[in-house]
Amino acid sequence: MTLTTESLRAWLAQPNIVAFLAAIEVGEIPAKYRGTPDAYRVLYGGTLIDDLGRHPNVKVTAGGYTSTAAGRFQALYSTWSDFCKFLGESPETVPFDAERQDLFGVWCLQRRHALQDIVAGRIDAAVRKCALEWASLPGSPYGQPTVTLDQFLAAYTGAGGTIDNGELLSPMPAPAAPVEPAEQPETTMPLPILALISAFGPMIAELIPAVAKAFDRKAETPQKIEAATKIMDTIVRTTGSVNVQEAVAKMQSDTAIKKVASDAVLTDEKISGLLEIGGGIEAARKAASDPAAPPFWRQGAFIVALILTPLIYMTVYRVLWSPDYSEQLRTVVVTAILSGLLGALTGYFFGSMYSSSTAARRTTDEAKTA
Repeated sequence: MTLTTESLRAWLAQPNIVAFLAAIEVGEIPAKYRGTPDAYRVLYGGTLIDDLGRHPNVKVTAGGYTSTAAGRFQALYSTWSDFCKFLGESPETVPFDAERQDLFGVWCLQRRHALQDIVAGRIDAAVRKCALEWASLPGSPYGQPTVTLDQFLAAYTGAGGTIDNGELLSPMPAPAAPVEPAEQPETTMPLPILALISAFGPMIAELIPAVAKAFDRKAETPQKIEAATKIMDTIVRTTGSVNVQEAVAKMQSDTAIKKVASDAVLTDEKISGLLEIGGGIEAARKAASDPAAPPFWRQGAFIVALILTPLIYMTVYRVLWSPDYSEQLRTVVVTAILSGLLGALTGYFFGSMYSSSTAARRTTDEAKTA
């Protein structure tokens, strides 16, 4: 079914949807504002805003976090902007009133594919899906304080929501307690980092394919985890976001922002070093397994070596057997020639020269095809 403003209103008429949205307030806004008109005026940190003409888009730092969140559902400005695009309007003109905020809440549930679960009473499944949208929900990967599943269910049922009796409500994992660096194993990272990699790694890999292997959980290493952490930090910084979720959303919705963030990641020497982007051993492995690569006797290095080999032999022969050269000079010249030859060949086949030659060859092939 195509989602429209009218369909959002239809979903909002469902009692379970109303109850679920009410339960979200428990972890998002102060208790004194829950269920009141002031819930729609709450700015991140607990203060109230007077103007609901549009999203305030104000960065507030509180409790160690900085956010543009505002309103009943603590909508980030980037997420609100995506909602406005769905409405076909600009965030500068869409009112931040109670009606739009409620529709925004339903829209967020829909983009996490949780509407059907909520209506059917599958609340455990819905909470797990929506934990990626709201950092306060049980099981959220963002490392911020969360409510417990019992607290959420109490608020949900208290607002008139029903639960499918056939659903087994499994306890949500509690947020990992902060671990002091001295006590932390050298080869592990805090749980929030691993959770962020699991949650956003596939999306970042799709946006920046060159760094996809940093988010491959099947072949996870401390080096890849460090690279993934550096990548996420870089895209958050370059997109001017407050967290990874906002950064990914900006990259998905704006190609210019995506390019800036991608360039920053791909030109970062530390990330390139950790992932061996552009050469190194990884390039050699790809070279050996690339089915599109021509046979070695058709590659430039082999042809050049074939031409130069007789000249090198002649030079070495003359140096070794000519009375014009001293023993010391002979050793220096022969060593220099052999080292240069071996270094060039090794660099081509096992280093960044291979990547460059392959890229040039593919560019030529594409030009021929065009």
